[in-house]
Amino acid sequence: MAHTCLRHGTRRIHLEVTRACIAASRIAWGSSRHALPHISSTCSSRRTYSRTAAAISGDCTLAASEPLVILGIESSCDDTAAAVVTSDGRVLGEAIATQADLHAPWGGVVPNLAQQAHRDAIDRIVASALAQAQLQPSALHAIAVTVGPGLSLCLDVGVRKAHDLSRAHSLPLLHIHHMEAHALVARMAAGGAEALPFPFLCLLVSGGHNLLVLVRGVGSYMQLGTTLDDALGEAYDKVARMLGLELKPNGGAALEVIARQGNADAFPFGVPMKKYGNCDFSYAGLKTSVRLCIEKHLGSAEGAGKRATVAVRQTEAAAHSSSSSSGDSSSGGPAVDDQQQQ
Repeated sequence: MAHTCLRHGTRRIHLEVTRACIAASRIAWGSSRHALPHISSTCSSRRTYSRTAAAISGDCTLAASEPLVILGIESSCDDTAAAVVTSDGRVLGEAIATQADLHAPWGGVVPNLAQQAHRDAIDRIVASALAQAQLQPSALHAIAVTVGPGLSLCLDVGVRKAHDLSRAHSLPLLHIHHMEAHALVARMAAGGAEALPFPFLCLLVSGGHNLLVLVRGVGSYMQLGTTLDDALGEAYDKVARMLGLELKPNGGAALEVIARQGNADAFPFGVPMKKYGNCDFSYAGLKTSVRLCIEKHLGSAEGAGKRATVAVRQTEAAAHSSSSSSGDSSSGGPAVDDQQQQ
């Protein structure tokens, strides 16, 4: 529905930059239709793109040298985030509210809790990003918001906020597919178009996605491979739960803490998909191998979790003891003795 909201825009946006923004905001409705049915029920990506382009292609006279200023809003999962960015890659203001502590006791993101946390934070986060940028919403050229993929209850919060701002200030609204945004933001992180020219190979790894993509240009992508089962982040979370670890901020981080003290050659796990001549990923088999290994060497998941927790605490205590002893040799003895007594 981006073309409908764009009709309310009163600012004239330079055609070249606008086309780039629209291409970057095309939505793969096949993956986000279920996430946000009340928005995407009648739109296909091609229809949205062509109508949006037609709606603004004749109304673009802003000087090319004047950068656009866009407010981006993200609420697809367990972080509420907003940023004010310019079309030449500068971040004028940004703010984020994490929900790691909220979901840690549950071993994963709880959608209704996440939605309420987004509702509680969204106004404050957007206001903070604008305050850092020292801008009022009326000074923006457009609003961009994640519409998928993600948790529908969470996406709804960000979309509603973006729509409210768009209507209140007559600003164009860009609907963003956030996996595409992940791919394109690599150019900003690398230092711009000159530092990372098209085409480039992009590996997208997150809690719910595993993609290998050839990025040919803005709006032009070839998916070379994807996961056949779990994404890597999901596999990390599941293994961390098998070990009874606390998922703060996530399973991957919890596993990394104890893996640093481990032996990478201790168990002969196979390399998934090694015999297949494609670029797909698979972690289900590896996850099963880890589960069987845990049961064989550590017993039940509950017992493994207790031992893993003790190991983490011992690691943290040893690190604390080491840092204390390095500053004062006389204090090192008692610290070690106390730990040994524990």
